[in-house]
Order: sequence, then structure tokens, then C-alpha cells
Amino acid sequence: HPNYFDNSTKLCSSCPRNQVYDIMAQKCVSCPDDRPVFDGTKCVSCPENQFFNKTMQKCISCPTGLYFDK
Repeated sequence: HPNYFDNSTKLCSSCPRNQVYDIMAQKCVSCPDDRPVFDGTKCVSCPENQFFNKTMQKCISCPTGLYFDK
């Protein structure tokens, strides 16, 4: 989770999972749909044959015999 300085509390804070700090908006925002996972440095896509589960907020593997067609 990216860290940022919160001017209102004067403390370092971190964004929620899979969000990045938008300097212009001065708030945490979700990674874009085509790169939904924050890997510690940047927003990235899920690995091959995995898809992003919004409820679980992570990439999960496709069921056996199925694949994810990007």
C-alpha cells in the first residue's frame, strides 16, 4: 500500500489495498480496471489465466479447464 503524508492529521498514512495515491487529487484512488492490482510499486494486470475478483480484491486462478481471455 503506498504511503502518503496526510496534511489534515499530520501523519503518514497508507492507501487501502489496490489503491494508489493521486497527488493531483490528494486522495487514494483505485487502480484502473486494466491494471487492478498494486504490486508495491505500480498498478499491474493479473498473471496469465487469472482474473481480478473485486470482492476478494485479488487475482485468482480460473477454474480447471477454463481460461481468462483478456
